[in-house]
Amino acid sequence: MSEQPQVPLIVISGASQGIGAAIAQCFADADFPVRLALVARNKSALEQVAVSCSRAQEVRCYSVDVSDEQQVQTFATALFRDMGDVSVLINNAGSWHGAPVQEMAVADVDRVIAVNLRSTFLLSQMVLPSMLKRQSGDIFNMSSTAGLEGYAGVSAYCAAKHAVSGFTK
Repeated sequence: MSEQPQVPLIVISGASQGIGAAIAQCFADADFPVRLALVARNKSALEQVAVSCSRAQEVRCYSVDVSDEQQVQTFATALFRDMGDVSVLINNAGSWHGAPVQEMAVADVDRVIAVNLRSTFLLSQMVLPSMLKRQSGDIFNMSSTAGLEGYAGVSAYCAAKHAVSGFTK
């Protein structure tokens, strides 16, 4: 008897609003079954998105600061226990802060880089071992036109998105 293929597990960071919520909705409405792991810091917003994704075979919400290494490690343990191996990772979490360089606090720069770049690294590192072992899986890293050119007043965001583009390449 052949083993039934596993329903793909799609992990979406930054899924509590905007593009991440729209991506979750698109997968939930697809003509093929999926399981969704929605990830963001705002648990109540994630739960609202989960309600709109009711067509997915399974939806779980994980409140995680994906720029925090310890939280990502704890999330990885829970995710693999609850849902198994990841088929698709969508690194969508992002943070934008606009201010001229001379007015921007170092903590703001650090946060923009951590949320946009460090989270991409941490989540990719989380899923890669099992993807490489299975020789299957996909990782999508969300960048921006700000990752291709610079814009006045958002230098930290542009630098972070340029880094995401470079990391992806």
